[in-house]
Amino acid sequence: MKTDGTAARFEITSTSIMAAFAAAVAAVIASALSVIASECLASWIALACALMAVSFILYDIAPRRPRPMRAIGRRESAELCRLFIEHSPVYIFFKDANLRHLLLSRNYEAAIGKSLEEMIGRGIEAMVGPEFAEKLDAADRKVLNEGRPVDVVTESGGRVYRTLEFPIMRGRKPAYLAGFSIDITDQKKAEERALQSLREREALIRELYHRTKNTLQVIRSMLELQVDEYPQSDSAHRLVRDTEDRIQAIALVHQMLYESRDLSRIFIKDYVAELASLVYRSFGASEDRIALDLDIADQSIALDTAVPIGLILNELLTNSMKHAFPNRRRGRIAISMSGDDADGCILRCSDDGVGVPLGFDFYKCNTLGIKLIRSIGDQIGGEVLFESECGVACSISFSPSEAGTRKSVKEAPVEA
Repeated sequence: MKTDGTAARFEITSTSIMAAFAAAVAAVIASALSVIASECLASWIALACALMAVSFILYDIAPRRPRPMRAIGRRESAELCRLFIEHSPVYIFFKDANLRHLLLSRNYEAAIGKSLEEMIGRGIEAMVGPEFAEKLDAADRKVLNEGRPVDVVTESGGRVYRTLEFPIMRGRKPAYLAGFSIDITDQKKAEERALQSLREREALIRELYHRTKNTLQVIRSMLELQVDEYPQSDSAHRLVRDTEDRIQAIALVHQMLYESRDLSRIFIKDYVAELASLVYRSFGASEDRIALDLDIADQSIALDTAVPIGLILNELLTNSMKHAFPNRRRGRIAISMSGDDADGCILRCSDDGVGVPLGFDFYKCNTLGIKLIRSIGDQIGGEVLFESECGVACSISFSPSEAGTRKSVKEAPVEA
């Protein structure tokens, strides 16, 4: 009986015939017993035979499990292997322990220009040039000697091939080797074009960084020339020098990116050390008098994070140099940075100088340096915290991923 959703129908099977035969036997026995025995006994025997007939029918119409597929025989297996090698789009080969070809796929004829009969029983030198043959023979011997696969790329006739060879073991010793070769010429050409495009793009980016740094240096020179017109104005000279230091902090980022292998990130530890050295030289200070402690992990940060960090550190270092150590007082400046891109970072710069006057409020201070720190902190989505115990400390908590998407100047204005 069919159970696949189509109209049901009965088929004449051996089970159905057995059921019909059981019913006929039941009828004959019941008729005979009705004559020589009681009608009650005849009825019981007829019922038993009828139940047997029904059981046969139920068994016949019950759903069957599909029989497992029979494994193909050796002859069919051999035929499938022959068809596979005959129609394979990749090049297939089998070799013996003497590196002679035992079997080759049909596509070798079109690739080599020889019939299979000319290549079977001979080595690779019968198919390709000596340089190509020498390289493949070396790979073949390595497979047989070491008993493990080898992946080799070779070139012949202007085409590039990648070949994977592997041993066929007999017991514990490689007795044969087999392999697959595929033409990867088009893939290699595409890779070369992509690499050439990447090299050109890197050259353009490096040139951009270099020109940006040079442009910033030109702006510094213009400011110096401009302020020379006011030789008596100490405030103008201080303003120009502070602006030059800020420009230098930005130019240093582009210089390090220009010199870096990674054109999108710089190592923050190297950058902070170089920036601190520039500030020290700008004020004529030395680490003998004002020690510098750096506690920064050797991690890299992106350009959009490095520039604001550099500007903030430049302001903090400059403030410490100006106000924390008067009268050539000795002291210490500490810079630390902890955390990572996933959990967020904390940048901290502190000194053990004279501190600030009692009642000084960093959050109401109108000096340009403090306002810049707060403004840049807002632009990178950071939280700025000042402390004034045993000197001055400033901590900024921020997420480097958020620093890459800065707020606009209108959202985080610098107060006038």
